[in-house]
Amino acid sequence: MSNSKAISRAAETSGGFDVNSFVADVLSTLGNSRQASEILSAHRGKLHAENAEDIAFLFNVCGAAAFTTKGVPDAWNDGVDCAVVAISDGQWHAIVRHGDRETVFPEGARVSSESILQAETKICVLDESEADAAEQMYAVFIQRRNRFFRELCWQSLAINLCALSVPFFTMAVYSRVLGAGAQGSLMPLLTGAIIVLSLMFLMRRTRAGLIAAERPRLAATLSMMTALKILRRQPLANAALTAPRAVSQIRTAERAADLFASQNVTAIFDAPFIALSLIAILFVGGWMVIIPAVYLVLFLGFGYAFGSIRPNTSPNQSRLSAERQHLMEELVQDEGEIVSRNRTEKWMKRLDQVSRQVTRDGLVAQSRSGAMQAIGFVLGTGTALVTLIIGLDLVLTGHLQAGVLIGMMLLTWRVTGPAQALFLGFPRIQSIRTAWAQLHQILKTPTIAARAHKQTPFPEQPTSIKASGLYFRFPGAVTPALSGVSFDIPDGSSVIVMGPNGSGKTTLLKMLAGRLNTQSGMLLMNGCSIDQYDPDSMAQFVQFSADETSIDQDGRLEIPADKSLYLLDNPDGLGSERERHAIRNLMSDDTRQATLIVSTHDTSLAEVADLAIVLDKGGLAYFGPVAKPDDNSIETIKTETIQ
Repeated sequence: MSNSKAISRAAETSGGFDVNSFVADVLSTLGNSRQASEILSAHRGKLHAENAEDIAFLFNVCGAAAFTTKGVPDAWNDGVDCAVVAISDGQWHAIVRHGDRETVFPEGARVSSESILQAETKICVLDESEADAAEQMYAVFIQRRNRFFRELCWQSLAINLCALSVPFFTMAVYSRVLGAGAQGSLMPLLTGAIIVLSLMFLMRRTRAGLIAAERPRLAATLSMMTALKILRRQPLANAALTAPRAVSQIRTAERAADLFASQNVTAIFDAPFIALSLIAILFVGGWMVIIPAVYLVLFLGFGYAFGSIRPNTSPNQSRLSAERQHLMEELVQDEGEIVSRNRTEKWMKRLDQVSRQVTRDGLVAQSRSGAMQAIGFVLGTGTALVTLIIGLDLVLTGHLQAGVLIGMMLLTWRVTGPAQALFLGFPRIQSIRTAWAQLHQILKTPTIAARAHKQTPFPEQPTSIKASGLYFRFPGAVTPALSGVSFDIPDGSSVIVMGPNGSGKTTLLKMLAGRLNTQSGMLLMNGCSIDQYDPDSMAQFVQFSADETSIDQDGRLEIPADKSLYLLDNPDGLGSERERHAIRNLMSDDTRQATLIVSTHDTSLAEVADLAIVLDKGGLAYFGPVAKPDDNSIETIKTETIQ
């Protein structure tokens, strides 16, 4: 069965194929602890079971090194623990080697190992370190880029060869029809020209369609991979990542796909074939090829002088860009503080200074670009005029035919047009190269899965928590968000966390959810350090909700029912009595098989909590049990909070 037919058949039968469970089984057998639920949340339905590259991408997302191959993978021949995935009998199957054991998936499938290994297209999966998997993923992107690039280059070669025939048709018309008076040769020549032009149109239209489809597809894949890396960053890296920086990283990844942007087609895919035009000029005009060659040298010199083909490594420009981004982040994150502390005038003055310098640099860059465009136009027109003048002199002296001169003029424009597009497009090409280099760095960013292979699953029973001296300070902050916070929460307890705005409530809940790491102190869950748990397993049994809890028709909070620990950050933010009543019911539910911690400003909820944590300026103002209302527990908590 051919590979295309096999994939088509797999697509028809993939309705009952659970790609997530399939990938989870393969990884689990290899020793990887990823679970189907985490895989499902990782790709969110974007991938398709009938696409080999998408299946390989899914393995890569889960921290394995996967790549497509035609032959039997070297790793399999060398006896390395790995998996080979392929379509056999119209269905995806995998053979997994782990130790001395080989297992075929799906379980119970009547397929031999040989049929999987003999499939035309296979996926090799290696359970390597995250760093090695990132390198493999980048290599897959490079392989995909190069494969499509080669395809476009072959198409561009055919297009440019057809375009080169037009000047020769013109020369033939002048030589055979006008010069020799052979009118009978006109129609065959015109017919040939029409055929060539039609072929050029079809090939250019095909190339444009391929580029129009590949660019957004590659950009979407790169941006998705970058977004997944951001979502799965390690806690400390996430704490330092701002929204503008995250958006900037995603846009940088998307910019790598500009290699196939329509505005870069002439500069990247047509300009390399200038050499064909020079060879044609040398063939028909001999030494006159010197004229366009001098044009190329002059344009190259001016481009270097104006910085169009030199990378801009100005440290001042990098500093200004970083400073402006920092100011924008301040505006988003600290707008209230800027206004409340009367820093508006100072902040606006800094922004004005940076904006003026950035504008000045931008003006210089635009002026240089405009100058290069003007110089390119003058040099191109001058090259054509010099070719025309010298050619006319040779025609008048009988050393050159008129048809040859016209053909040379057309060939000269075949040199100057793409050359100008290439030199003016150098900044964009450099930007694309930089984007690919930055994409490589983004893919190598460590995630929470970096240590997951050797960590233990999170327990399913209600969680006990013991904290001692918790400390955390955000990057760039003057004061810590938490300092010296200690408490001991038995499993199954309901806990209320209170305190004024900025007291550290959200930071504490994020730390308990594993989204932030304590920089000092100790945090134990069920008697084990939180660092010992697999982050993905922990995410499966710990529910963290921030200002997003909703109420169902029965007046209950819409939260998953299979968690070990619930962390609700300001769930009463919407403020209705119905929502507060739902929270009270959840906190007072004796049948709840989980630990519940609620951060709130509503002190009336304290009467239904087992324990209370009161924070003030990042420190612990009160921790202890909450008695019933007749014991004045709420007043006690209020007093402790004020003190």
